[in-house]
Amino acid sequence: MKHEIQHFQALLILGIKSGASKKQLKRAYRKLAMKHHPDKGGNQEEFIILKQAYDLLVEQGTAEPVRAASDFSHLSGFGYDPFAGISMVVTYVRTV
Repeated sequence: MKHEIQHFQALLILGIKSGASKKQLKRAYRKLAMKHHPDKGGNQEEFIILKQAYDLLVEQGTAEPVRAASDFSHLSGFGYDPFAGISMVVTYVRTV
């Protein structure tokens, strides 16, 4: 299932700041992929969204300035789970 993910949502899902390097992006994706991969006991829908967020940022790059992402970027590293609000994103995507 293809979800329409916005740039700022992809940054939040991966828990990275706007302007992160390709190395930081890849590291964040791999860490979350290991946690959320269906073969590792994760949720398949969350993994698909994670992969789509990663693909979007690889395609567009992470340097695009995004105000909404900077509002939440301080939460990463302090126990912030980027998938905590994923059901809200999935619900929104399904209604659009």
